[in-house]
Amino acid sequence: MELCEQAGLPFSPIQRPEDLFEDIHLNESGGMGNVVLENGKQVKVPLLPFTMNGQRFGVRENVPEVGENTFEVLTSLGYDQVKIKELTDSQVIKSN
Repeated sequence: MELCEQAGLPFSPIQRPEDLFEDIHLNESGGMGNVVLENGKQVKVPLLPFTMNGQRFGVRENVPEVGENTFEVLTSLGYDQVKIKELTDSQVIKSN
């Protein structure tokens, strides 16, 4: 921590991942964003730890539902509609 302070690097004494959610610095500096889960519950998540032109990157999207973007992802990877349907019908994947 001393070396980070000397170098002017932001840091936080996090010992466990769940410590992030209650970290005073992250919460007071706008380092946490809110997303809505599939069940409608709103939760905090850590944002990317850097800024561009003085602006912190916020939350772009909520957490997708299971299968929500499957077709788009598999299509971008080169799968055709026939193969995606085959995978969906055999329950290897879920696609909405």
